[in-house]
Amino acid sequence: MSSGDFDGYGGRHVPEPLEEPLEGLADAYDEIGTSDEFQADLRSLLEEFAGRPTPLYYASNLSERYGAEIYLKREDLLHGGAHKINNALGQALLAKRAGKDRLIAETGAGQHGTATAMVGALLGLETEIYMGKKDVQR
Repeated sequence: MSSGDFDGYGGRHVPEPLEEPLEGLADAYDEIGTSDEFQADLRSLLEEFAGRPTPLYYASNLSERYGAEIYLKREDLLHGGAHKINNALGQALLAKRAGKDRLIAETGAGQHGTATAMVGALLGLETEIYMGKKDVQR
């Protein structure tokens, strides 16, 4: 079981009703998430579904302007248009393997919610996305 104390550098501080579910999540990760099979499946999803690895782009104009070799990592080419798909895939795959049938996510600008909804649909998990009123208005 994970202690959540990060070797004396803090820990998880959550409302009491979330302590038990987070303990279960930590246990599931210790049991499932570190297995070779899980890691292979995650790598496959990152490659086949998300589009990893993304290419490097040589930015010739910037390189010339600043006298340096400048490359840009094209994370915008990932499925969904952002790096958020990485975390969402890992979380959803772990949830599915742990026997969960639903994902819940909170999003600010929308990218995390989009990624969670995409992987929920991929893995057949019911998905609920929450966004704060101010974020919606923005």
